[in-house]
Amino acid sequence: MDTNAKRYLELISQHLQEHHAALFVGSGFSLNADKVTSDVPDIPLWAGLAQKFKEKLGDSDQNDPLALAESVEIAYGRSELDHLLLDSIKDADYRPSPLYEKLLRLPWSDVFTTNYDTLLERAGENLVEKTFTLVTNKNDLVGSSGATRLIKLHGSFPSQRLFIITAEDYRTYPQKFAPFVNTVQQSLLENTLCMIGFSGNDPNFNNWIGWIRDNLGAENAPYLYLLSHEAVSDVRREWLHRRNIIVVDLSEIFSAESPYAIYEQTLDYLWNAYSEFHATGQNWKIEQLLGKNLNHTASIKEVLPILKKNRENCPKVLTLSDSNREWLKHLLSIARSILAEQCSQKDSDTENEIEYLYEYDWLNEKALLPLFSADIDLYQKILDRNSDVRSAEKCSVLLSMLRSFREHGDEENWNKKYEELVTIKSFLTDEQQEQLQWEKCLHSLFRYEFQQTKQQLREWRVSPDETLWALRKAALCAELGEYNTALSLLQNSLSNLRQRLSHQTRPDTFLVSLESPMMRLQSYVSQAYSSSNGEIDCKNSSQDFVDEHRRTIHRQYEVDWEDENKYFTSRLEAHWVPFQTYETKPGFDFGISSSTMHLGGEDEERILAFSFLRFREETGIPFRLGNVVEDTKAAGGAAERIALYCPLWAILTVVRTDEEKYMESALTRGVLSTWSQEDADECCQFYMDAVLRTEAELNEIKTHWANTFATRTARILLTTLSELCSKCSDKMMAQLLVFLKKLYDSPQKEHYLKAAPLVRRLISFYPVARRHDLVIQLLTFPLPDLKRLNVQLDLPDPFEALSASASGYETNSDRSYKEVEQLIAFVQSSDEHLSALNRLLYCGAHGLLSFEQKKWLGGFIWKDGKPHLPPYWLETVCLKLPSQYEEEETRYLCQSIVNKIAQNTSGAIRFPGGDEVFTELINVSLPHADDFTPEETSAILECSNKRIMALSENISRGVDIFGDKGMFISQIYQILHSLWTFTTLRSQWTPTEKDCTVMSEIIAQCDSHHISHHGIKRQWSILLKQDFESKKDLEHSLRSADTKRAHSCYNVLATTICNPNKRLLPDDELCIGLEVAAQQIAWGVPKQLVSALQTVSHAVQYRSDLLTMQSIELIVTGLSRLVEQTRISSDDTVATASEKGDIRRWAVILATKIDAGKISKDGQEILKDWRAVSQDKDEFAEIRNGQR
Repeated sequence: MDTNAKRYLELISQHLQEHHAALFVGSGFSLNADKVTSDVPDIPLWAGLAQKFKEKLGDSDQNDPLALAESVEIAYGRSELDHLLLDSIKDADYRPSPLYEKLLRLPWSDVFTTNYDTLLERAGENLVEKTFTLVTNKNDLVGSSGATRLIKLHGSFPSQRLFIITAEDYRTYPQKFAPFVNTVQQSLLENTLCMIGFSGNDPNFNNWIGWIRDNLGAENAPYLYLLSHEAVSDVRREWLHRRNIIVVDLSEIFSAESPYAIYEQTLDYLWNAYSEFHATGQNWKIEQLLGKNLNHTASIKEVLPILKKNRENCPKVLTLSDSNREWLKHLLSIARSILAEQCSQKDSDTENEIEYLYEYDWLNEKALLPLFSADIDLYQKILDRNSDVRSAEKCSVLLSMLRSFREHGDEENWNKKYEELVTIKSFLTDEQQEQLQWEKCLHSLFRYEFQQTKQQLREWRVSPDETLWALRKAALCAELGEYNTALSLLQNSLSNLRQRLSHQTRPDTFLVSLESPMMRLQSYVSQAYSSSNGEIDCKNSSQDFVDEHRRTIHRQYEVDWEDENKYFTSRLEAHWVPFQTYETKPGFDFGISSSTMHLGGEDEERILAFSFLRFREETGIPFRLGNVVEDTKAAGGAAERIALYCPLWAILTVVRTDEEKYMESALTRGVLSTWSQEDADECCQFYMDAVLRTEAELNEIKTHWANTFATRTARILLTTLSELCSKCSDKMMAQLLVFLKKLYDSPQKEHYLKAAPLVRRLISFYPVARRHDLVIQLLTFPLPDLKRLNVQLDLPDPFEALSASASGYETNSDRSYKEVEQLIAFVQSSDEHLSALNRLLYCGAHGLLSFEQKKWLGGFIWKDGKPHLPPYWLETVCLKLPSQYEEEETRYLCQSIVNKIAQNTSGAIRFPGGDEVFTELINVSLPHADDFTPEETSAILECSNKRIMALSENISRGVDIFGDKGMFISQIYQILHSLWTFTTLRSQWTPTEKDCTVMSEIIAQCDSHHISHHGIKRQWSILLKQDFESKKDLEHSLRSADTKRAHSCYNVLATTICNPNKRLLPDDELCIGLEVAAQQIAWGVPKQLVSALQTVSHAVQYRSDLLTMQSIELIVTGLSRLVEQTRISSDDTVATASEKGDIRRWAVILATKIDAGKISKDGQEILKDWRAVSQDKDEFAEIRNGQR
């Protein structure tokens, strides 16, 4: 056997395995086609075509088929030449033999052919497992890269373009068909080119060799391999060798009687070699536990050999493929049952327990499965029973438990297990010692111990040949912003890895599996490094390690990181419906529902999320490096799914993505409902400490827009605290306030801007009994810099989170606060006093100003005949402050409101504040409605009509900037409500004829869009002297399916009840409205239930005389159902929890206002239940504070 031929064939085989071999098929291979019938002649080759051309010409001394073809074209025209070709090579008379399919099933990167017949493409269509992109003209080349292309270089039957057949065609081909020549040339540079079906007298062969040499140069032309079924002469072989063509004489390797058989054996050899090579990926036949006389009652001694065998036969890769993990899960579920049975036996033999636990845990880790509390209990029982064992297997189990305690945020047990490991440290293998170092770094990262993590990474000595640990250390360094360290370690380690692979005949699968994530990480870090230096699209030399050739090999071994990552991300980015063990669905029959109990099921989506996070940890690819992101949406989906079981891990995942929006879907009210107040307090303290530790890191950052792990921590954990404070104790709220003061005083507060939601929520959740202390503490907070605040570089004044109460202005402080005096002094002495003035106004709203101070403030803001206020304050605030200019202020406000409404007649939605002028109209109308002149009243009506008409036009178009017409409708209801209040309180006003016309137009315009405001219709029907069934309309409005109409009607009731001296509605209508509200509460339908609870609560406080005993009994009946119906659980979505919480909050407020002495004993018990709810420390703060 010729050793050279064998060696060349093995080289071709290796390049095929690497997907770096291309194929060039000549006309000779067509002789291997099958004939449709036996009488079909052999397919003509070049000699046969030359004979056909001679016959056509009649007589010719020429033998060159190209010259003959050109003579035919000259004599008869091009169409006749093409017709002669089609008639000579009858494509339909031949079909591809099995040899064609064997040829094409090999993983060629491209297939080129000069043949006109369609045998190759028809063979390709028969291959189910492979598809080809057919290229017959230059245009087909565009966008064809990436797929296996079948490129017809010289035309194809039926004619797509001129067949390349004449001498002139060949002469002009490199110019006319340069894209084809370039494509072959490019393939030559990237692949090994194998030629088959070419003979020595083939003009295609000779011309293409010449073109390649002309374009690439004789010195640069790569070697081509000509597969031949027969020997060639020494002279021919030497002639070809000088042109870099190596003849592989297949007859010297395979003995056979026919060329067909020789080619068949060759192609079988190449396919078997490829298949064998491909089988070195992750083909793993897992031996299951059931069968072979084994069942669920088998002992660990019987099962242990099978677990051990599976571990030994497990593919040596970094992470298993998803199919292998699925098979492994089945085995582990049975192995776990056997482990549980072993643990349940008190007097069982402890022999083999640690070894069994090691094998079980090792496979569990490879399956990327987490340990839940039940698993940890089993582990601990085995460890307790084998406390005297000292072994590497036990160390492995302890390391696994360390990881689980870190994931669960169980600091106490992590420390215990770490100390236990330290005591048997001498039994740790070298790999386990590296794993322990990695675990310590991850633990510090999970604890947000920035300096400690960096110090541990510096002390962790990893050499480039420790590839796995180089990958993991580099990942952590990169996540902490140490890009240079990460890149250096990655580059050295990856170079080392590739050098080792280059010396291996068969690649080490574990090294190949490491190369894939290392390539991805290096590209990722390079991109982040360039971005951090302000470089865009910067090409870093390290990115040369990322290439599709290597990825092809990774895919072949089923270890391509991106493919495996996509398996997770494609599912985790999708909408998630939480798994339910008990499900109720409505049936076909009215009122009938069916219930389904899912027994023994597992929450696959949550398991997937845990596996994804472990996969990313194992492979070392972060979700964000600086401003460069990687699968943050999938990470957010994972955080959402695991939050119920591992909330701290979920929160850290969101921190690592720096995507605040995922916090709301992860740390939901449903998740928090499972927490005790102590849990919330502990986490609040943990996260406060973490945020404060960021300050030292932030000192090193030069720009406020920098994105580091510390800045992400500061941003996301502040959002986390804003949600956690809804469950924490009063004591912790006070500590949070102290914590906020530190942030406001910090020189790095521009990095703590996400404290704003925490300020808002904390202040709204703060106990009412401590509200005065809260306000006094807020006085000590520094004033914001309004210029920086306007560009979002400063924290807002915390006083803005306090709701400004009208009653606060009526209260005079009996003492003088030094902070208030300092504010007054600052306002008097500085031109830039708006922030101080802003705070003084809030102090007035909360009763912190003495009468003299309020009088001074009122005089200070009133200058030059108008108020001078900070941004966003309504001018009507001056009515709340004592002033010698009260009459002048009132007159100014009336005129100002008219002018503002006149300027606001378009249909645009305005921000901030929306139509705040109509709020001002109500504020002035309540005390001074009769101070408006008739002309001003007419102007208000007319301009409001124009505004409503403009909004109505937007409604007719069907959309607004928010996607629907809802905002426009809400704006109209706001205008109507203010007009109702205004016109009702205008006791001295008689509308003119024009006023009546305008009012009629407004009502008609609203009716056309089904907008109905009960107050307007009632009051204006009186003014317009029209019949109107007010009580009937009131009931219809309150019970309306139109939520905006019903809400506006409840708003009319509430406004009337809260202003009892104004008598905006008669008492008999109020009684009817309260009866309807009581019925709504009794029915407990969520729609408008909050509005009903709010309205009745106001009635109990201001007009309890309007509530009948029957109404109170209905209310109490409804409250009895709501105790359990509104309890938030882990099954609640964000939407259902929000709805339940709002109802529960107002139910508490109402229940604690009702006089228990006026109701039955059963009713008193119900109220007692609600008071217990309000005093339950584990309730949400809004609900606890309802009665306070």
